Amino acid sequence: MDIRKLTWTKNIKPFYPKKQERWAYEKVSNTFELNWRNKNKQDEKNANEPAEEELILLRQFGKVTHIVKILDSQFSYVQTNAENEFNIYRNVEVVWITDNWDNPPNTDEFFEPKIQFPMGGTAYRLERIKAFKQRWDEQGLLEFQKYVQKELKIG
Repeated sequence: MDIRKLTWTKNIKPFYPKKQERWAYEKVSNTFELNWRNKNKQDEKNANEPAEEELILLRQFGKVTHIVKILDSQFSYVQTNAENEFNIYRNVEVVWITDNWDNPPNTDEFFEPKIQFPMGGTAYRLERIKAFKQRWDEQGLLEFQKYVQKELKIG
């Protein structure tokens, strides 16, 4: 895994919260479909922005739960349950997943408490987040990537 490909972050939530799922994508195989909301063309554009091979740090409930690698060049439409608003996806591969679902790493360890991410499922390029730049611009994105690699013990 090339940690320099970690350039995105995305908030996720359980797909069917009424089923009492605590975490999204907790029980996944090595590859899975990472869903995006699809209410307008901007959502589709956002789903296509991460490039093939780039890495996304996934957050939920203020915790870091996954790092995934994009496997395809553009989004696809969900074939089943297509009426759901989260009906587009990218194929991803798990690069890292928490081994402690009772207490995954807190996002504050990586982003500082002052970063308030929107709750939607939009993917954000790290270097475009104002608070991220305030914290990491001096050291640079590569230092952040190395920090994540060290903290999550990614080989």
